[in-house]
Amino acid sequence: MLSLFRSNQAQAGLFLLVYALLLQLPALLGGAVAPPEVTGNGFLGNWLMNMVTGNYWLGLSIPVLLIFVQGIQANLLASRHRFSRVVTQFPGLFVVLIWAMVPSFRWVHPGQVANVFLLFGLIAICRLYKKNEPSVPLFNAGAWLGLAFLFRPEYLFFAPAFLTAIVVLRRPEIRSFFQWLTGFVSICFFAGVAAYFFGSLPELWLAQVSGFGWFSPTSLWLYDALPLGLIAVILLPLSLLFGSLSRLLNIEGKKGVKIIYWFLLFTIPAVLLGGQFVAAELAIITVPIGILLGLAMVDVDSSRAEVVHLLLFAVAIAAGLTSWIG
Repeated sequence: MLSLFRSNQAQAGLFLLVYALLLQLPALLGGAVAPPEVTGNGFLGNWLMNMVTGNYWLGLSIPVLLIFVQGIQANLLASRHRFSRVVTQFPGLFVVLIWAMVPSFRWVHPGQVANVFLLFGLIAICRLYKKNEPSVPLFNAGAWLGLAFLFRPEYLFFAPAFLTAIVVLRRPEIRSFFQWLTGFVSICFFAGVAAYFFGSLPELWLAQVSGFGWFSPTSLWLYDALPLGLIAVILLPLSLLFGSLSRLLNIEGKKGVKIIYWFLLFTIPAVLLGGQFVAAELAIITVPIGILLGLAMVDVDSSRAEVVHLLLFAVAIAAGLTSWIG
């Protein structure tokens, strides 16, 4: 099956959508998936959750489209900026797999939308490499993070990762930081103006501020805890593979992989300072872990890579079948 995603052909993107839908199918047919009880959403995050409340099919269908978009974005990011020696669909494939392994990720969550905007920001910031006029990608990267912030406030903690990416990709200048900040502030300003116009400015302020707080863990459902433990096991070797992943890459590719590691690092404060913790909020990790695992699989022997893929695929299918348990 992995051979379908080793190519750079356009139809591989369609395979990714079919793949995500296949993994979600047990949950769609199960009829027992309960939406996660999540607090601390941003203003737009609250709007999203209110929109899907009571609509089972919509709550399970939207994540398929969102993770498909994230997979395409991950593949675009990796191929455009030479994260791998070969053009491959593996980063997007493993972003989808990591998402599907945890039952609580199956229901729509504002963090899944925030991940889409985070990836748009990553695509924008990586365009800085050897770009003579950086103002547009800098502004865009800040604006995309601003949109992610309006869905989940803790995504603000990725701001240092973006600033670090600026330092990695070009000579640091105060002007560059301000151009990035202008994009972020502009989105927040226009959101505030719109909220004031519609009489919901206090709700906007409360939603964005209440999303922060000290880590407050809640008990994890067993079927969430087991795959999250497996993801933690996967993360341990991945955290040590930077040298291996970047050894044969050009300078742009090495810088890009380094940036993904920085974003992985800043998921820690985003989780610890995001208030009450539930499993669904850990969807924040799917982007960096999925991309890095996909890149690691490129150089693994095809038979061994297929074994890893089938193992994770089985876990993902089992996660979907938990919807039949309730």
